Amino acid sequence: MPNVFRLVPKATTLAPMREVEWIFSMIQREKPLSSITFARNWYVKFVQDTGAGYEELRSDPRFFVGKYWETDALIRFTAWLNKQQTSLSSKSRYSVYKTVRYAMDWTYQLGITDHIVYHAPMFKGLPETDTRAPYSEQEQEIINVALGRCIQHAMNVIEPYRRSNAGIRCRPRNTDPLFIDGESFTPKEASLLFGVRAAAIASRNRKGWTHRQCVNLDPAPQNQKYWSGKAINVEGVEWSSLTQAAEHYGVARETIGGRLDMGCSPEQAVGLTPIYSKAGSFECALYEFEERFECDPLRMLQFSKMHRGSYSSAFLMKFFVKIGVWPYVDQRLILPIAAELCRITGLNAESVASLTLDSYIAKHPLTNRPCIRYTKPRSGSANRTDNRELHVALLEDAEYFVEDAKQTQVAQLIELAIKLTQRIRDRAEGETKNRLFIYEHNGWFRSADDNKSGVTHIIWGYPSLTERQSNPALSGSDRWYKAFCKENGLYEILGKDFTFNISRFRSTLINNMVKEGANIFTIQAVAGHESISTTANYLNERALDAEFIKVVKPALESISEQTHNTQPAPRMPIRSTGYTETLCGTGCKDAFNPSETVRKLTNHIEGSPCKFWNMCLLCEQAIITEDGLPKIIAYKWKIEEVLLQDKKNMEGRKALYGEILTVIETLITPGQHYPETVLKEAEFLASELDDEALDHLVYQGL
Repeated sequence: MPNVFRLVPKATTLAPMREVEWIFSMIQREKPLSSITFARNWYVKFVQDTGAGYEELRSDPRFFVGKYWETDALIRFTAWLNKQQTSLSSKSRYSVYKTVRYAMDWTYQLGITDHIVYHAPMFKGLPETDTRAPYSEQEQEIINVALGRCIQHAMNVIEPYRRSNAGIRCRPRNTDPLFIDGESFTPKEASLLFGVRAAAIASRNRKGWTHRQCVNLDPAPQNQKYWSGKAINVEGVEWSSLTQAAEHYGVARETIGGRLDMGCSPEQAVGLTPIYSKAGSFECALYEFEERFECDPLRMLQFSKMHRGSYSSAFLMKFFVKIGVWPYVDQRLILPIAAELCRITGLNAESVASLTLDSYIAKHPLTNRPCIRYTKPRSGSANRTDNRELHVALLEDAEYFVEDAKQTQVAQLIELAIKLTQRIRDRAEGETKNRLFIYEHNGWFRSADDNKSGVTHIIWGYPSLTERQSNPALSGSDRWYKAFCKENGLYEILGKDFTFNISRFRSTLINNMVKEGANIFTIQAVAGHESISTTANYLNERALDAEFIKVVKPALESISEQTHNTQPAPRMPIRSTGYTETLCGTGCKDAFNPSETVRKLTNHIEGSPCKFWNMCLLCEQAIITEDGLPKIIAYKWKIEEVLLQDKKNMEGRKALYGEILTVIETLITPGQHYPETVLKEAEFLASELDDEALDHLVYQGL
């Protein structure tokens, strides 16, 4: 929704709460719930009863959310709401509070307001002692809002800017430059070049003529002197005559007519909107952006650097976010997308930095589901590859903040990163050219004549000498963390000791999955852990629900103490040289090269991957480790359950299932391949598994 500020209908004297009502109506479009209207009515009542704590609203009731929804706006409302105990139950008060909070967060994300509101009075973030510790729920809420605003801004940037014509010029001075066809002229230069007296140019400029009209390049504005008999539309209300509007707004008819002759809008003519804006204000900047700089943010920034009295870089950052444009493809635009991808998928910081343009696969050859291929640098060893795959569908088990399907979100984030970086990719060098997340060097605080604009990919820490030789433009990305916190007010809300980094999203996602009841093997697969004991180390028991601690945690602790047997099992058609998990609990060395037995039974087509995962236990490519035993045991129970039903159309499959049962029973015979203690623990975990996934492996007849 680019330039969303233009869509917000302005509050008027006849409809002072129009902006608030519009915001709640937009939310209700997404979520058609009666509670939203209920919450809106209570917020309107709060403003009407208290003026929201602003004395000026008593005399001018127009409520502008960009002005009055400051960081303490929710605190003011909550303090009043808590006093409505006779009118609202505690449950209703909380529902109203939550809806109003969502509305305030939503307006910040879309750039309508400039501040994240406090979610809790007097809240201070606790000092972090572990830079990879999970975020608390309150921290997640605030970070989610801030990232949401950044992602929305990035989406706005890829859309073409459309003029709003909502800017208001500041009072012109005789020395102000004229901007004509992309060039800047002093009044004296314009006078000599276009043959118009400097005094005439200055006079016309003060009257509100365009710069082209000032030098006779465009016709002069027509002067309409007979306003008395003409209708006028003010704030959407039609007045049949100028006299009628003058009486209503208390402004002389001649004054209104004169202002209209100057080219003022009807709202300016009756005094509701200023004729001139204050120098350095949003309205003034918007006018100059659209009229003087022809909607080019880079030109406006460079001009401001050369003329220090105009706009500061800090002001322009907020201004550009509000109108949905940006002069560079820099850290502030790209790294929030990488952070959001970490938040959704749980990939660690190094893995996200390693993603390439072809890392996302819309259809995996085995599952036909979306997949991200990534590198996990710290996991590599002599016997294990660094390359991993994350099936995005697994993330659906752990919805936390985002309501939309996570598969769609991941695809949209990757597409957004590719679109944003398209125009700078040809300037990238070495391996940077193929990385997914790349950006330009920070140009905000460079001098106007500094043309250095190298392109780097994400580097956590400092680039090595080898990396610099490949691309001299490489630089570290860690500085963005503090910039993100400062520019979004996170330190003010969560405390100056708050630690933000995207590595914490990984443990946060795992904690949230546990609290949502996700299967432990799903968590292991999402995390990309080789061993369940590694998954156990990520679980912060202080944040887990009591049932998980009571039932699962003892089993995990027991497994983590075991020595995992990854050697080939004798007398069994299995090997163990790597690990890729399948649905039945085994792994597979090479899905494109099944055993002769499987080839004959399935009519395997050369060059295609094997999709018959119900035959993995009969294949020489199979891998079995202790970690896969629970699923294998659950698979055995499912087969036994189906065979007991003895349905007629199961006759053709009984022999196959019998062979699989023989393999499993041999495998889980105590002392042959695994000790009895390991098998008991595996059986315990198998009883906790949700066996819906195994239904796809076992045909159950009709």
